[in-house]
Formats: sequence, structure tokens, C-alpha cells
Amino acid sequence: MDKIKQHIQSRIANTSAIDTLSANISAVEVGTCVAMLKCHKNDGGTGLNINHFKYASTDLHYHVALLLSAVVCHGSVPNDFLLCTTIPMPKGYTNRAISDNYHGSTLIWYLVD
Repeated sequence: MDKIKQHIQSRIANTSAIDTLSANISAVEVGTCVAMLKCHKNDGGTGLNINHFKYASTDLHYHVALLLSAVVCHGSVPNDFLLCTTIPMPKGYTNRAISDNYHGSTLIWYLVD
């Protein structure tokens, strides 16, 4: 336990103010990204729709920016961020009635340290 405690303390001591500032994501950046999203798309799991973000007030952008900044700063994500949806994609121009002619495509977001 002492080794773990020393490792954590050394990482905290080595973190500079510049590193902390670079973890800040602004509401303007979130708004810019939301503006580029296509309408009427959803996550496939919780019923959250892109339109919820597109038509929300800029207050939502502020809160999402705080959440994403905390994720980057602390290196930990909520469990809901670990959910994903796999979509079957056909392998070229083959017989689509045969399940072997499909491969799964999964989009998942993760942060690399």
C-alpha cells in the first residue's frame, strides 16, 4: 500500500498547472461538436437522441464540458460511458440472407492515458 500511495503522490506532485489547464474543455468546443452531429441519430441503448443535444440550451454544453473535463483530468469514466452497440454490417456485395456474410461493427469511446 505504501508503494501505491507514494506512486500516487509522485504523480500528483509531477502534475503541472499547464497539464491541468489542458484538460479543460470549453462549452464552445462542445457546442461546435454538437453542431456537426447529424439529426435523428440515437445511441441504441438508453434512448438518448442527438436531437436532445441539438435543440438543448447552451447550458447543456456547459455541463457536458465540465463532465468531459473531469473525465480527462481524473482519468476515470462513468460506467454508462462503457456501454456500446454492435451493428451488423454486410461484407461487400454478397448474399445478405446468410448470417456469415456479416461482421459486427461496434463504436465505443474510451480515453487512453
